[in-house]
Amino acid sequence: MLTTPHFQLFYYPEEEDLARAAGFWAEEAFDELEQKFNHTLHRLVPLVIYSNHLHFQQTNTAPFMIPEGVGGFFEFVKGRVVLPNNGSMYDFRHVIRHELVHVFMYSKINAMAKLGGVLDPRLPPLWFIEGMAEWWSTGWDTEAEMVIRDALLHDHLLPLESLSLMAAGFLLYKEGQAFLRYFEETYGSDRIRQVMEEIYHHDSFEDALSAVTGKPYRELILSWRLSLKQKAAAARSRQTLPGSDAELLTRAGSNMAPTVYRDEDGKDHLVYLSLRDGHTNVYRQSLSNGAFPAGYHQVTWTGRDASGRAVPSGIPIARLVTPQYTKSIMACPEYGEGSCC
Repeated sequence: MLTTPHFQLFYYPEEEDLARAAGFWAEEAFDELEQKFNHTLHRLVPLVIYSNHLHFQQTNTAPFMIPEGVGGFFEFVKGRVVLPNNGSMYDFRHVIRHELVHVFMYSKINAMAKLGGVLDPRLPPLWFIEGMAEWWSTGWDTEAEMVIRDALLHDHLLPLESLSLMAAGFLLYKEGQAFLRYFEETYGSDRIRQVMEEIYHHDSFEDALSAVTGKPYRELILSWRLSLKQKAAAARSRQTLPGSDAELLTRAGSNMAPTVYRDEDGKDHLVYLSLRDGHTNVYRQSLSNGAFPAGYHQVTWTGRDASGRAVPSGIPIARLVTPQYTKSIMACPEYGEGSCC
């Protein structure tokens, strides 16, 4: 166990370096969140650290198996933060900050309610809880911009109060983050604190928002959605959609994580992950336009397509395109690889 001024970290001995990094980032986040919430924690917060997600999924701090998509959690009964390292220190730091926002929010809401004589206060809806954790841990980033702009463009931005958003997973986090961004930019961070401080006074969370802003809840939500559309329209006017002036490289399967590299001959290639054959594999695709200077050239075909995947046996056909004419020629395997007849 490692103890810092505000945290107790529990970890396997082999994870000491990871635990020390977690302790540093947790203390860093504590100082920031103490100012943002205008609130402090009066006991040490337990942090349970796992070096990988498989061990995290089997933790006994929760009475059930953790799903693969969970990156960490804060449990209310004992106030423990439990999180794994997925190999990215950037993600690890983000999860620590995200979960500590939950710790501070829960502590502040309960502390203010007890001062008012309420022992079991109402918590905000999940979109506000997770949106706050994203907004006050990372601010506004390119990932949030991408998700929200895509939802606007394809008309699947869901109402905050809808049950569909509860089942939308990641979109719930990003919509909440987008709302908190608008709310803070419009009314200030002190109004966010005021919502948490006064929520126990009201019959619903929507009433608390209306009381703090002086606007009916429905009007507030309409103003937020209009703000999103105005910002997206302004950005769209300066940009083009990927399909309007770009070349589609592949339609096969679901493709992700593209990376461009240049080989020793100066040719560019695209390497990416694809599920086109039912399994995740790495594929390579040439980005060369196929143009060569005048002269003699040898064409070599290795039995694979542009993605590097083996193709069925047969007679390959090469198509030559010049400014004057286009000609198809047939390769002759009996004359050797790269020969034509």
